[in-house]
Amino acid sequence: MRWSFLTRAALCLLLPTGPALAGCAGSSGTDVGRSICISADREGYSSEASNLSVTVKFGAVVTSTGGDAAIDISEEDTTLVNNGTLRSSDNAVRGGRGFALLNTGAIAASRNAIELSGESDVEIRNSGQILATYQAINMDARDGFGGVGNSLVNEGQIVSTRGEAVEAGDEARIHNAAGAVMQAYDDAVQVGERAKIVNHGVIRTTGMAGDPQDAIDIDSGRIVNGAGGRILSDMEAAIDFDQSVIASVIDNAGEISGVKGIIVETHASIANVAVQEVINRAGGLIVGRGGLALRLGAGEDRLVNHAGARIDGSVDMGPDADVIVLQGNYQGSFGGKGGVIDGGIGTDRLELPEYSIDQITDVSLMRDGVVLSLDNGAGPFRIALRNWESFEFGGTIYSAHQIAALAPQKASLTRTILLAMGGLTGLGLIAARRRMRQGVRAARRACQRAFLSYQSVRRTSA
Repeated sequence: MRWSFLTRAALCLLLPTGPALAGCAGSSGTDVGRSICISADREGYSSEASNLSVTVKFGAVVTSTGGDAAIDISEEDTTLVNNGTLRSSDNAVRGGRGFALLNTGAIAASRNAIELSGESDVEIRNSGQILATYQAINMDARDGFGGVGNSLVNEGQIVSTRGEAVEAGDEARIHNAAGAVMQAYDDAVQVGERAKIVNHGVIRTTGMAGDPQDAIDIDSGRIVNGAGGRILSDMEAAIDFDQSVIASVIDNAGEISGVKGIIVETHASIANVAVQEVINRAGGLIVGRGGLALRLGAGEDRLVNHAGARIDGSVDMGPDADVIVLQGNYQGSFGGKGGVIDGGIGTDRLELPEYSIDQITDVSLMRDGVVLSLDNGAGPFRIALRNWESFEFGGTIYSAHQIAALAPQKASLTRTILLAMGGLTGLGLIAARRRMRQGVRAARRACQRAFLSYQSVRRTSA
């Protein structure tokens, strides 16, 4: 029978306390249903019973120094409620399929703090400390089997000094609460396919020069980074999508920051070719300190950036037909100083619902693209765009050729008029040339906008 976590945890908490014991009641292979640890035990505790509940009382210390786990209850549907301290020179806690852990105390290990590799349907809730040299929590597959459907709620600290904070397999569910921390030298969180991660706290990897690591390493799934949530990598990507063909979503209202912000693997042998959708909500921040904020690779990717959200760094949408939607009003330079928004190979579209074609104040040409300056009354806004095939302003679509045609041209008419003004010399000639150039540019832009508006009216009438 599969018990829910709350049901089994409640049974543990309701167990009678009884007199103080020297260690953990029961012995390996003889437990029939429950066990209580309430005082120091230097040899650890193990049991081969299934459907077993173990409670470590407040103030109790259970240690193991001989290479065994402090608590080893590896059969099916076992429960551990730890309110004390567990220490081991090897793995601190071992559980089996359907294992449930409620930790309010401290768990520390020289190897893995919680070792559950190959086990599925695991439930962990932590409001204490889980500290390890290698994996703080390992609930990944083993040799390609198991590690499916495991869940973690963290309200405390989960820290690894040389490995991952959390390693999980497919269909993992991870919730990092406000004020909670997941931190590691290696990937802070590593998960497989169809994962769901919700973060309101801090998920961080430190890494080091020569061995950079990602804060979240994921194959596919949904990542929600709430307001106040921080996903940070000191040396590499904040979020890295590994090889997958399954669509993924990132919904951000907090901070996602790394040397690279959000990337997917693009090497041919390990490429992620799935659709990635990134929603950056008001107050959200995506930063690539090395210059690249997003690299979304192959797939018909979509980026929706809301007013009040910021992207600091360039954006590479990758191959296939991609879409960027800039909702609301903007000021300054999109992507920050030097940021370029690249659509990549494919038929890509930029949408600016709150802007119209006549609110373009300047267009300058760059290699394979344009730099647009706009102002709809909210303030000057600039965006550098490369490899975009269509532009939608206020619901009307224009081609890249039509937008590029708005760029000022060197007009032979201007040169002819200036040559005819032979009587002007010195500063008068310079001033006249400047005024003429400005007048010709303004006239050309006005004519081009009028022509585009006329085309739009004709299409609407048709």
